Amino acid sequence: PQNSKAISAEIALKRYTNKAIESKPARVAMEGIIHAKPLYIVKDNREIYQSLEKYFYDAGINTSVVDNVPEDACCVLYLRGLDALSQDTHESHRKVCEAAFVAAKICANNLFQNQEKHGFFVTVQDTGGDFGIESNMEKGILCGSALSALVKTAAQEWENASVKAIDIECNGSSKEEIAKKIFDEIIFGGNEIEVGIQKDGKRVIIATELTEEVLANHEMQDGDVILVSGGARGVTSSCLCELSLGKKLKMAILGRTELVDEPVFANSIEGEAALKKIFLEKYTEQGKSITPSQLSQEVNKVLACREIRKTLSQIHENGSKARYFSVDINHFEELQKAVEQIREEWGQIHGIIHAAGVLADKQIRETTIEQFRAVFNTKVLGFYNMLEATSRDNLSHICCFSSVAARYGNKGQAAYSMGNEVLNKVCKKKYFQSKGKCLVKSINWGPWDGGMVTPFLKSHFEANGISLIPAKAGAKRFVEEFSNIDSSVEVLIGSPIALVQNQAENRKWLIRIHKDTHPYMESHKIMGTPVVPATFVNETCLKLAKKAYPLDDFRYIKKFKILKGMKLNDYSGKGDWFYISCNEAKEGNQRKLIFEVTSLQDIKHYCMEIIPNTMPEFNPIAFEEKPQNWNLELSDIYNDKLFHGKDFQGIKKLLWIEGNKCAAILYKKEPLDTKNYDLFGNATIFDAGMQVGLLWGIHNYQYKRLPVGYKELYMLQEVHYDEDILCIVEAIDANETYIKINFAFFTMDGKLLAQFMEGCMFTYNTGGDANV
Repeated sequence: PQNSKAISAEIALKRYTNKAIESKPARVAMEGIIHAKPLYIVKDNREIYQSLEKYFYDAGINTSVVDNVPEDACCVLYLRGLDALSQDTHESHRKVCEAAFVAAKICANNLFQNQEKHGFFVTVQDTGGDFGIESNMEKGILCGSALSALVKTAAQEWENASVKAIDIECNGSSKEEIAKKIFDEIIFGGNEIEVGIQKDGKRVIIATELTEEVLANHEMQDGDVILVSGGARGVTSSCLCELSLGKKLKMAILGRTELVDEPVFANSIEGEAALKKIFLEKYTEQGKSITPSQLSQEVNKVLACREIRKTLSQIHENGSKARYFSVDINHFEELQKAVEQIREEWGQIHGIIHAAGVLADKQIRETTIEQFRAVFNTKVLGFYNMLEATSRDNLSHICCFSSVAARYGNKGQAAYSMGNEVLNKVCKKKYFQSKGKCLVKSINWGPWDGGMVTPFLKSHFEANGISLIPAKAGAKRFVEEFSNIDSSVEVLIGSPIALVQNQAENRKWLIRIHKDTHPYMESHKIMGTPVVPATFVNETCLKLAKKAYPLDDFRYIKKFKILKGMKLNDYSGKGDWFYISCNEAKEGNQRKLIFEVTSLQDIKHYCMEIIPNTMPEFNPIAFEEKPQNWNLELSDIYNDKLFHGKDFQGIKKLLWIEGNKCAAILYKKEPLDTKNYDLFGNATIFDAGMQVGLLWGIHNYQYKRLPVGYKELYMLQEVHYDEDILCIVEAIDANETYIKINFAFFTMDGKLLAQFMEGCMFTYNTGGDANV
């Protein structure tokens, strides 16, 4: 047990920083967009909404542009985070964040009251296209910076909604360009919750990475004065006592608790229960009544004052000075008066630590505006007031006590998450404004063993595998961070937590196929109608599996079936929409992902099973080189025997055909989607291989055929687009109705790249339609 406790404490003290990493879009839409009836677009003052409205109209999505979200809304695109504002102030932050919170609250209420509805909630902000993680925020306006924290909290609270926070780097881009990027992210960005789009089009998500090394390169000096909010209790007390051990500092501690003398009768009484007993006895002796709530308030006041005095005494014993001021930092006049008094006694202020915070944990739909303001203002207004009150001091150190809730969101803590995220970004801006000369930190703490963490919350965290930060060790970690100046302003300390990305076993995506976004479908027509190729579905599902399960390896697919051809009847109009679903299941001890592609009317088109981290044994087709004897011209192939247009004409040269086998060279050919393709599930190369199989069938039986599925696909190596590929087909069963073939792909020097087993192709009537 002792070792387990030590390991838990070590995990709780891990240090992480944020990093923007490039992430290609999944090329599928947010599922909720198709349920928007209508999609309410909240206006921005840059008028980007005008172009966006047209994009959605062209895609067949009903929209309504509004100044404020109506009471019946379930689907909202909130653009006010893009508003061009003149400056960052607490009030500008509050207005943008509060309006977004109200919009989310309306959606939450409607979704809660009607569980069958599917919601859609997307916010858009402009904080550098990377949520202020790596971009220079010195001159940026940060008023929309907390919207991502609201969205991540909603993701944890709402089960029946698609949510996303988008950060667009707007500087220098036209309204049309910005609108197009927002639209594309909604239609092609999939289910990723937090996505940045930079000016050059680079798409990023935010990841955390372990960064343990901290150098003490900017310590405070003896005699320096620190202004501290958050009182002298709990976590703040532990950190200040530890800080006072190193240098002889002067600490001016601000708190809302009024430091008063306790009643004489309570002087020798220890413990909450004993204090309640003596207070109740005294009230009874005096013939007075007291409610349980009033009794708790009286006792808590005594305990709070005792803790404050104990902290002040400990700081003095450590060789530093400390004074306590009963001040509400949300009231600037009170704060300014205290700061002037501090300057008169101790001189200029060198550092500020903003650790104040209040909680009012309730889900978004239950939180009142008053509760939102109380939590948000203590974090944001309090910090702005401290910065203003010390604006004429040459600060060397600024530190905010933020929370991991700002980075990940937290169920029941929308206002707290948003307030702390504002602190993160304001600190980042202050660092850049100081040209790196002032130490500025916003520490996103995980839960501490103490402070705001009650015994109930402690058991909740432990049950979910989240280690608590021990008070003494956490205080030492704070001192290390408060002595280290670097560009890592926003640091996370605590247990690693995964950002919620719809962790349910069942996942669902939406895909829209249109001539402007999938022009190559024009080259895959059957009887004049564009039809989605099987290999496109194969590659798309493989990419989605990798997006949904990034830690797994996917090289093996089985039971691929074409149940009904995917005709694109509105390809040149509003576009054709399809669902792609993934259900995780087990077969014995083996995990499997069961994918299905269906229409909006629930007609099943495709199904397959993708098996993670598995490569079963199989009988590979032998690499063979034989004299060329297959003399069909390419013009004969694609003008007569196959229906494929230029984008799918992947056969470069037919080599030989002999008995149940044949071989061909496939072109070096660009992927269908040049921005986002999969080298293992190479759609154009695999489709060309199927064409070789079709030609074997025509050579032997004359009839034209179409694929209807395959039994297994083994993907051993990446299939690159910059080299020719050799395809060998081996028929294992054939007649006039169908053929069953294996076909393999090799490098030109004979290395096996991938192999399909038992691909089935059935004869179709050339006078029929594209339903196959």
